[in-house]
Amino acid sequence: MMIIRHHLASLTIAFAVTMMATSVQAHDGSIRGVVEFFTSQGCNACPPADAVLSSLTKENDVIALGYHVDYWNYRGWKDTFSQHENTVLQAGYMKAFGKRALFTPQAVINGQVGVNGSDIMAIRSQLVATSQQSSLVSGLPLKIEVGNKGSRIVVKLVSTQTEIPADAKLFAIRVEPERKVLIESGENKGRMITYHNIVRERQLQHAKLVRGAAISIDRRSLRNGEPGQSEWVFVVQRVTADGLPGQILGAGRL
Repeated sequence: MMIIRHHLASLTIAFAVTMMATSVQAHDGSIRGVVEFFTSQGCNACPPADAVLSSLTKENDVIALGYHVDYWNYRGWKDTFSQHENTVLQAGYMKAFGKRALFTPQAVINGQVGVNGSDIMAIRSQLVATSQQSSLVSGLPLKIEVGNKGSRIVVKLVSTQTEIPADAKLFAIRVEPERKVLIESGENKGRMITYHNIVRERQLQHAKLVRGAAISIDRRSLRNGEPGQSEWVFVVQRVTADGLPGQILGAGRL
């Protein structure tokens, strides 16, 4: 009986700690990670990773982005979302990680490490490993709030434990939340796949980033897709002197 009581007491404490952590995370509202998926409609290994991306879009403290690359286009099907800029970004990560070969599906977590995009356990592990930790919450070091002010978007760099590095840059990323595609040829011929958070463009914002800054962006400077079909994600990321992508410090969405 004492053993049972002890076990129940331990479960009660564990449950209380879990609930406390959940409530703190929800109240804090910070983003604990950005997962960038490099994928292609022409790759038969990619649909499981696309499903992982889809599942992550349901988590409020994670931003998952789908970058469709163009190096699969010669295999019988041209990815309808592919952009060479996405391939360049992935190649930049590979060079930064000391790797040579590009592959799909790949997930890059917080700009710091790449794993197989289908491996949700590895992704979750790296979300923890690459985020700032405290006793109850984890998150990126820079908290960002994004809001509307008339015809402008205001990006507030709310909090950070240290000064923002001089090599940090602000990127505005336009995403299409969802689109179904019937793939008519290639390795996924005949499949209807639903894609989420498809990156349509990634724009560097020329703004000075300092702790506590509020950056005002004219909407007219942001090229938009069809009304109601675009959302914006804002990411602060370190970029090396030779242009390679690095650690993601913070992110927010509108």
